[in-house]
Amino acid sequence: MLLRSQGPVCLLLALVAVCFGFDASHALGAPPAPVFPQVEWEDRIEAALNTKGDWDFFDAPLIEVCRTLQERLGIDVALDTIALEDFGIDTRTPITRVIRGVSARSFLRLTLNELELIYTTRYGALWITTPESAEGQLKTRVYPVGDLLVRDPVLSESSVDYDSFIQAITSVIHPDAWDMVGGPGAIEGVYESLVVSQASDIHEQIAELLSTYREIIADHNVGEEPKQTVYLLGEDKATAEIRRLLDHPFTAEFKDASLKEVLESISEQTKIPIVIDTKALEDFGIDASVPITEEFADTPLHFVLVRILNEHEVTYIIRDEVLVITTPEQSEAQQIIGLYPVRDLVQQGESLIADPSGASNVDFDSLIAVIESTVAPDSWEAVGGPSSIGTLLPMPTIVIAQTQDVHEQIASLLTSLRAAKKMKSVVVADPTAIAVRSYPLNVSDCSSDEIAKLVMRATEPGTWNDQAGTFVQGLGSSLIVKHNANIHRRVQRLLNDVGATPVYGSMCLGPCGVGLGGGGSSGAAETNAAPAANPAPTSGGGFF
Repeated sequence: MLLRSQGPVCLLLALVAVCFGFDASHALGAPPAPVFPQVEWEDRIEAALNTKGDWDFFDAPLIEVCRTLQERLGIDVALDTIALEDFGIDTRTPITRVIRGVSARSFLRLTLNELELIYTTRYGALWITTPESAEGQLKTRVYPVGDLLVRDPVLSESSVDYDSFIQAITSVIHPDAWDMVGGPGAIEGVYESLVVSQASDIHEQIAELLSTYREIIADHNVGEEPKQTVYLLGEDKATAEIRRLLDHPFTAEFKDASLKEVLESISEQTKIPIVIDTKALEDFGIDASVPITEEFADTPLHFVLVRILNEHEVTYIIRDEVLVITTPEQSEAQQIIGLYPVRDLVQQGESLIADPSGASNVDFDSLIAVIESTVAPDSWEAVGGPSSIGTLLPMPTIVIAQTQDVHEQIASLLTSLRAAKKMKSVVVADPTAIAVRSYPLNVSDCSSDEIAKLVMRATEPGTWNDQAGTFVQGLGSSLIVKHNANIHRRVQRLLNDVGATPVYGSMCLGPCGVGLGGGGSSGAAETNAAPAANPAPTSGGGFF
C-alpha cells in the first residue's frame, strides 16, 4: 500500500519537473524530444526484448525459463516471488512452449498471459509479477504533445485543449485503469505535455498511439483520402506478413487428425507461427485432441481456419507476432486499438475549424452513429459493451478499441462510404450554377438584415443584383442566399469566422452539388429582390 500511495506524489514531482524543463518550441507533426528519457538500463531491456529467436521449452520450470532468458538476452530477469506466492503460482510451474522466429517480448507476453502474469521493468531488471502488484509500482512519464493539441487560433500558446486529448486516450487504452473511474493510473496536461502515471504496458500503448497520430498528420494531404484506412496499434511487419499469408490458397486433406495436429500441419506448410491458447480452450471445455476431417483445394487460408474452428466454437486472433487459437470470449477481451483518419468524411466545408472552446466544423457524431448502429451494434460502450470510440483533433481522427474482426468491418464500411462519396461527386452541378441556400443564425445582438449587409460588402459586392438573379435576404432567424457555389463557400467561411451561425447549419434548396457542406452563412441584399417562392425552413439540417 505504501508504494501504491506514492503514485500521486510521483505525478506531482513530474509536473514540477516539466514546469522547469519545458521547451515551448514545437512543429506540427514533428515529434518533440521526450522531457524525461528512459534511463540507460531501461533502454537496454527494451532493446533486448526486441531480440528475435526460437523458443523451445518442454515442462521447464518457470524459474528456469527466466534464467534462460537472462542468459540469452544479457539482462537481469527477476521473479516477484512474494507476489506470485500470494497469487498461488509456484516459481517451478512447468512451462511448455515451442515457438520460432518471434521476439522475446512476444514470447514473454504469450507465456505469461496463460499464467495471468505480466512483466515490467523495476530495480534494474525485467520483473515478472502479477497485475495487482504492478498497479502498485506505476511509472511516471512525460509526453510532449504540443504538436498534437487543438489550440485557440487567437490566443495560440496560452490556450490549448488537453481534456479532449486525454478523453480520447483514456476511453480506448485500458479504460478501467484511470483514477477518474477508480483505477490506479493518472493523467494530467500541463505545459503542452501529458504527465502519465501508469503501468509499463499502458505506457507502451500511449507512446505508440502518439507516434501513430503523428504519422497520420505527416501523411495527410488536404483534399485527398488518407493513405491508409486504419492504423492498428501493434501492427508490425510480422503481423502484416501473417495477414498476407492468410489470403494465400491452401490445399490439404485431414482425416481424423486432432485439432492440434491440423494446426501444426498448417503452421509447417504456411510458415505462420500458430499458438493454441490452451488455458482458454480448457476453461471453455474444448479439447485440442478433437478429431478433424476436412479437405481443402486452393482455399484461402483464412476460410480454411474459419471452417475448421467455427465447428468447435473457437476462433483466431493475430497478436504478438503469432496467430493465436482461442475462444470468442477471449477474442472479444483482446481489444485492438485502431486510428482512422476521417477528415474527408467529417469535415464540413473547405477549411478545418477547431479550437479549445469546442467550436468546430467537424461532424464526428454522424459518422460514429453510423458505425455504432451498423457494425457490431451490441459491442459498444454506449449499450453496455466493452468497445469504445474516441476522437482526435486537430487532424480529424477516430480512435476505436475493438476486436480484430470488427476493425475489418469498420474499415470496409469507411471504404464503402468513400466510394459512395466519389459516386456522388460525379453528379456535382456546375459550380457557377445559381443555388438557393438557407443559413440558420445564432446571434442576439444584431438582426439578420444587418448580417446580410455585411455579407454583401464582404463577398464580391458587384455580383448581387436582379439581373444576375442573385440575392441575400434576412428571414427571421435565418438568411436566404441565392448565388453560385463559390460565393456560398465564401459566405460560409465569413459567418463561421464571425460566429453568426451554428456549426452545422445550411440547407440547400437548389442544385447545390457536393462540397457545400453544412455550416454556411447568408445575408439580405439592399435591393427589392424578393425571396424565393418557397422560402427555406429556418431549422437546421443538411442538404435536400
